Amino acid sequence: MTVAPTTAPPRARPAPFGLTFVASAAIYLVLAGFAAWTAWADTATPLTPRTSDASTWDLLLHNMGVLVWLAGGLCTAGLLTGAVLGLNGILLGWVVGKQLAAGDGAALLTGMLPHLPFEITAYLISAAASIRFGLDIAGRLRRRSAQRPVPWAGWVRVQAYALVLLIVAALVEANVSHV
Repeated sequence: MTVAPTTAPPRARPAPFGLTFVASAAIYLVLAGFAAWTAWADTATPLTPRTSDASTWDLLLHNMGVLVWLAGGLCTAGLLTGAVLGLNGILLGWVVGKQLAAGDGAALLTGMLPHLPFEITAYLISAAASIRFGLDIAGRLRRRSAQRPVPWAGWVRVQAYALVLLIVAALVEANVSHV
């Protein structure tokens, strides 16, 4: 009697980084757009902009706190990351909508536009990496393959890139933007 060799079941591959980045950007932009539209349509609630004298260090610490919340997707298979990303998009959209409704687009150009590309890019790549890695960890637990080492290096590298972008954003926000 011959016994057929057993083969291991195929491993499920996590979603590619590009796909999770696009999904993160979609969450952010859809909610920001919705919030901007509702803020623009809401004429009863005025926006009272104020300037901030926060230092580069204060701005960086605040933005790093957002990165920590985005990393919560590691423990929740990306759910917390999606929620934090969505909330950040809603807040940005609300401010943009109110500024545009008030006819103050110049404040957006000089107050937010200089540092916003760095900050949003940092959040999106951090979110994409956290969602992807969180789903990978969840898949390992589901397949009961948690005893294998978890490849943290890629996630840590992306978080380091995000941190560099946030340092640039904090420098620009403190020294160039009038926020």
